[in-house]
Amino acid sequence: MFRSFFANRRWLHWSILGSATILGVTWYKVQLDVKIYEWFGDFYDTLQIALTEPGAIEFSDFLGKCVTYAEIAGINIVVELISIYKRLKAFEDSIKRTQRMRGLPQTA
Repeated sequence: MFRSFFANRRWLHWSILGSATILGVTWYKVQLDVKIYEWFGDFYDTLQIALTEPGAIEFSDFLGKCVTYAEIAGINIVVELISIYKRLKAFEDSIKRTQRMRGLPQTA
């Protein structure tokens, strides 16, 4: 079994491309998480300064921090939606493939 799996080069290109895609998306998601955690630290530092020294922080600075979070969160949401769609599409394809192999009627 081991030899037949690794000796067969039929799916080699797909496995390399799929592995690279999975690693790339995972790396990008981790980078987005790091940006969010950095934003948390900066945002809460700003809040603490604003609470300890009234008038030290302008409202525009506060809104700037909120816009920064909205940008990071927006990118994160889009990446997650694409990831979920791809997983559902792969699951749907595997169901169709299984139905075809077993001779079952195809669903729409």
